[in-house]
Amino acid sequence: MRLASLACLVLLAACNGSGTPDGDTDADNDVAVDTDAPAEFDVLDPSKCTTDVAFDGKGFDPAYALPHGDDRLVAQLFPLFAILENDPTSLQTMDDDDTLTQSAASVRARLQGVSSCAGDLGCITEAVLLSDAEITFARERLIALFGGQNTALIDDHLKPSGAFIRWAGDANPDLIGAAWDDEVSRAKELVQGFVLNRDPSQQIAMFAEAAAVLPSDAPIWAPMAHLAAAGLRHDGRDEAARYEPIVEGENAAAIARIPTLHWDKWRFAAIVIPGQGPDDAETALNPISAQRADVAVARWRAGLAPFLMPSGGHVHPDRTVYAEAIEIKRYLMETYDVPEAAILVDPYARHTTTNIRDTTRMLLHYGMPVDAPVLVTSDQIQSAYIATILAPRCQSELGYIPWRAITALTINDSCLRSSPDVLFMDSSDELDP
Repeated sequence: MRLASLACLVLLAACNGSGTPDGDTDADNDVAVDTDAPAEFDVLDPSKCTTDVAFDGKGFDPAYALPHGDDRLVAQLFPLFAILENDPTSLQTMDDDDTLTQSAASVRARLQGVSSCAGDLGCITEAVLLSDAEITFARERLIALFGGQNTALIDDHLKPSGAFIRWAGDANPDLIGAAWDDEVSRAKELVQGFVLNRDPSQQIAMFAEAAAVLPSDAPIWAPMAHLAAAGLRHDGRDEAARYEPIVEGENAAAIARIPTLHWDKWRFAAIVIPGQGPDDAETALNPISAQRADVAVARWRAGLAPFLMPSGGHVHPDRTVYAEAIEIKRYLMETYDVPEAAILVDPYARHTTTNIRDTTRMLLHYGMPVDAPVLVTSDQIQSAYIATILAPRCQSELGYIPWRAITALTINDSCLRSSPDVLFMDSSDELDP
């Protein structure tokens, strides 16, 4: 508590200077905006949040849409697999490779015939997991097919998606190899953790579910990937895709506004509200989350940003039916009459680190200008934590810091400019990749 209090004092010291006036009302904006913000908000000045670090998306294209099949969970967990399974050009390239298609047929047959193992765990494990030799073979074939002169997979999918930005600067064979290693090892771990340690009756149901969705020409990794997804669903851990397609659901109304916005007329692209889960399963909205929303909505009403962006998944208590972001959205609409078209939600984040990562990632995918600042508004303790000591935790847990610049503006607010690293899809977290 002493550290948090000291950090709050640091934030207070940052709260001097005057703000930048907003400009005229956005002509195409269907949500009322007060462009004459009260003087009390002058301190919320994005010019204080500057960086000399350019945004290098390494080929990222916000217009890119990840191809996917019926299983949205597979697409969220394994974007490389989703692309290869659902992009017709890539599928045809693999189908034309006789050795790869023969190996895939053998793997599919093992899953279809797993019932003959009669509950023997060793037999089942051998049937449903790719062997080390098969993993190495498939890796070599994919690099040969897509890492040489044929760069369509990389140029048209891997780099534009942003999902593989961690390796996007590597040579093409290394990029494909790293993406393959990441996803195949994670699929194997998930099958081991969510399928093979279940009792036989549960395993049978999962085997049947995975086998039922496999097309007759499913690639070599598909049985394992779809079995991993089946295992997560049977354990009730489908959070990573529970709201997909979110662009057609919870965020559809707000996304429809984005092409109409004149971004230079707003101080911030969005006001992020990190959630705080309640301590019991019966409470939908923690009063702390409501208080954070109260502070944020005053800034939205002053016309500082076109969107409020609540963030938080099904976190506290574990497996709660309530998503923090969804409950804050409901509170904003019911208490303050904020229109749905002014609210973007991130119902996935499980930590303060991913509150920042997920919201800025979404805004980038939705077409926010890459250099547009974001305002993060919370209570005093969390705001102090974000502005002063969150960076080392992000580096440790995410492998990078999810901003190029962050500046404390008040005891409740920080301004940040997103890092392109937030685009990376991290398969190591099956609940929020």
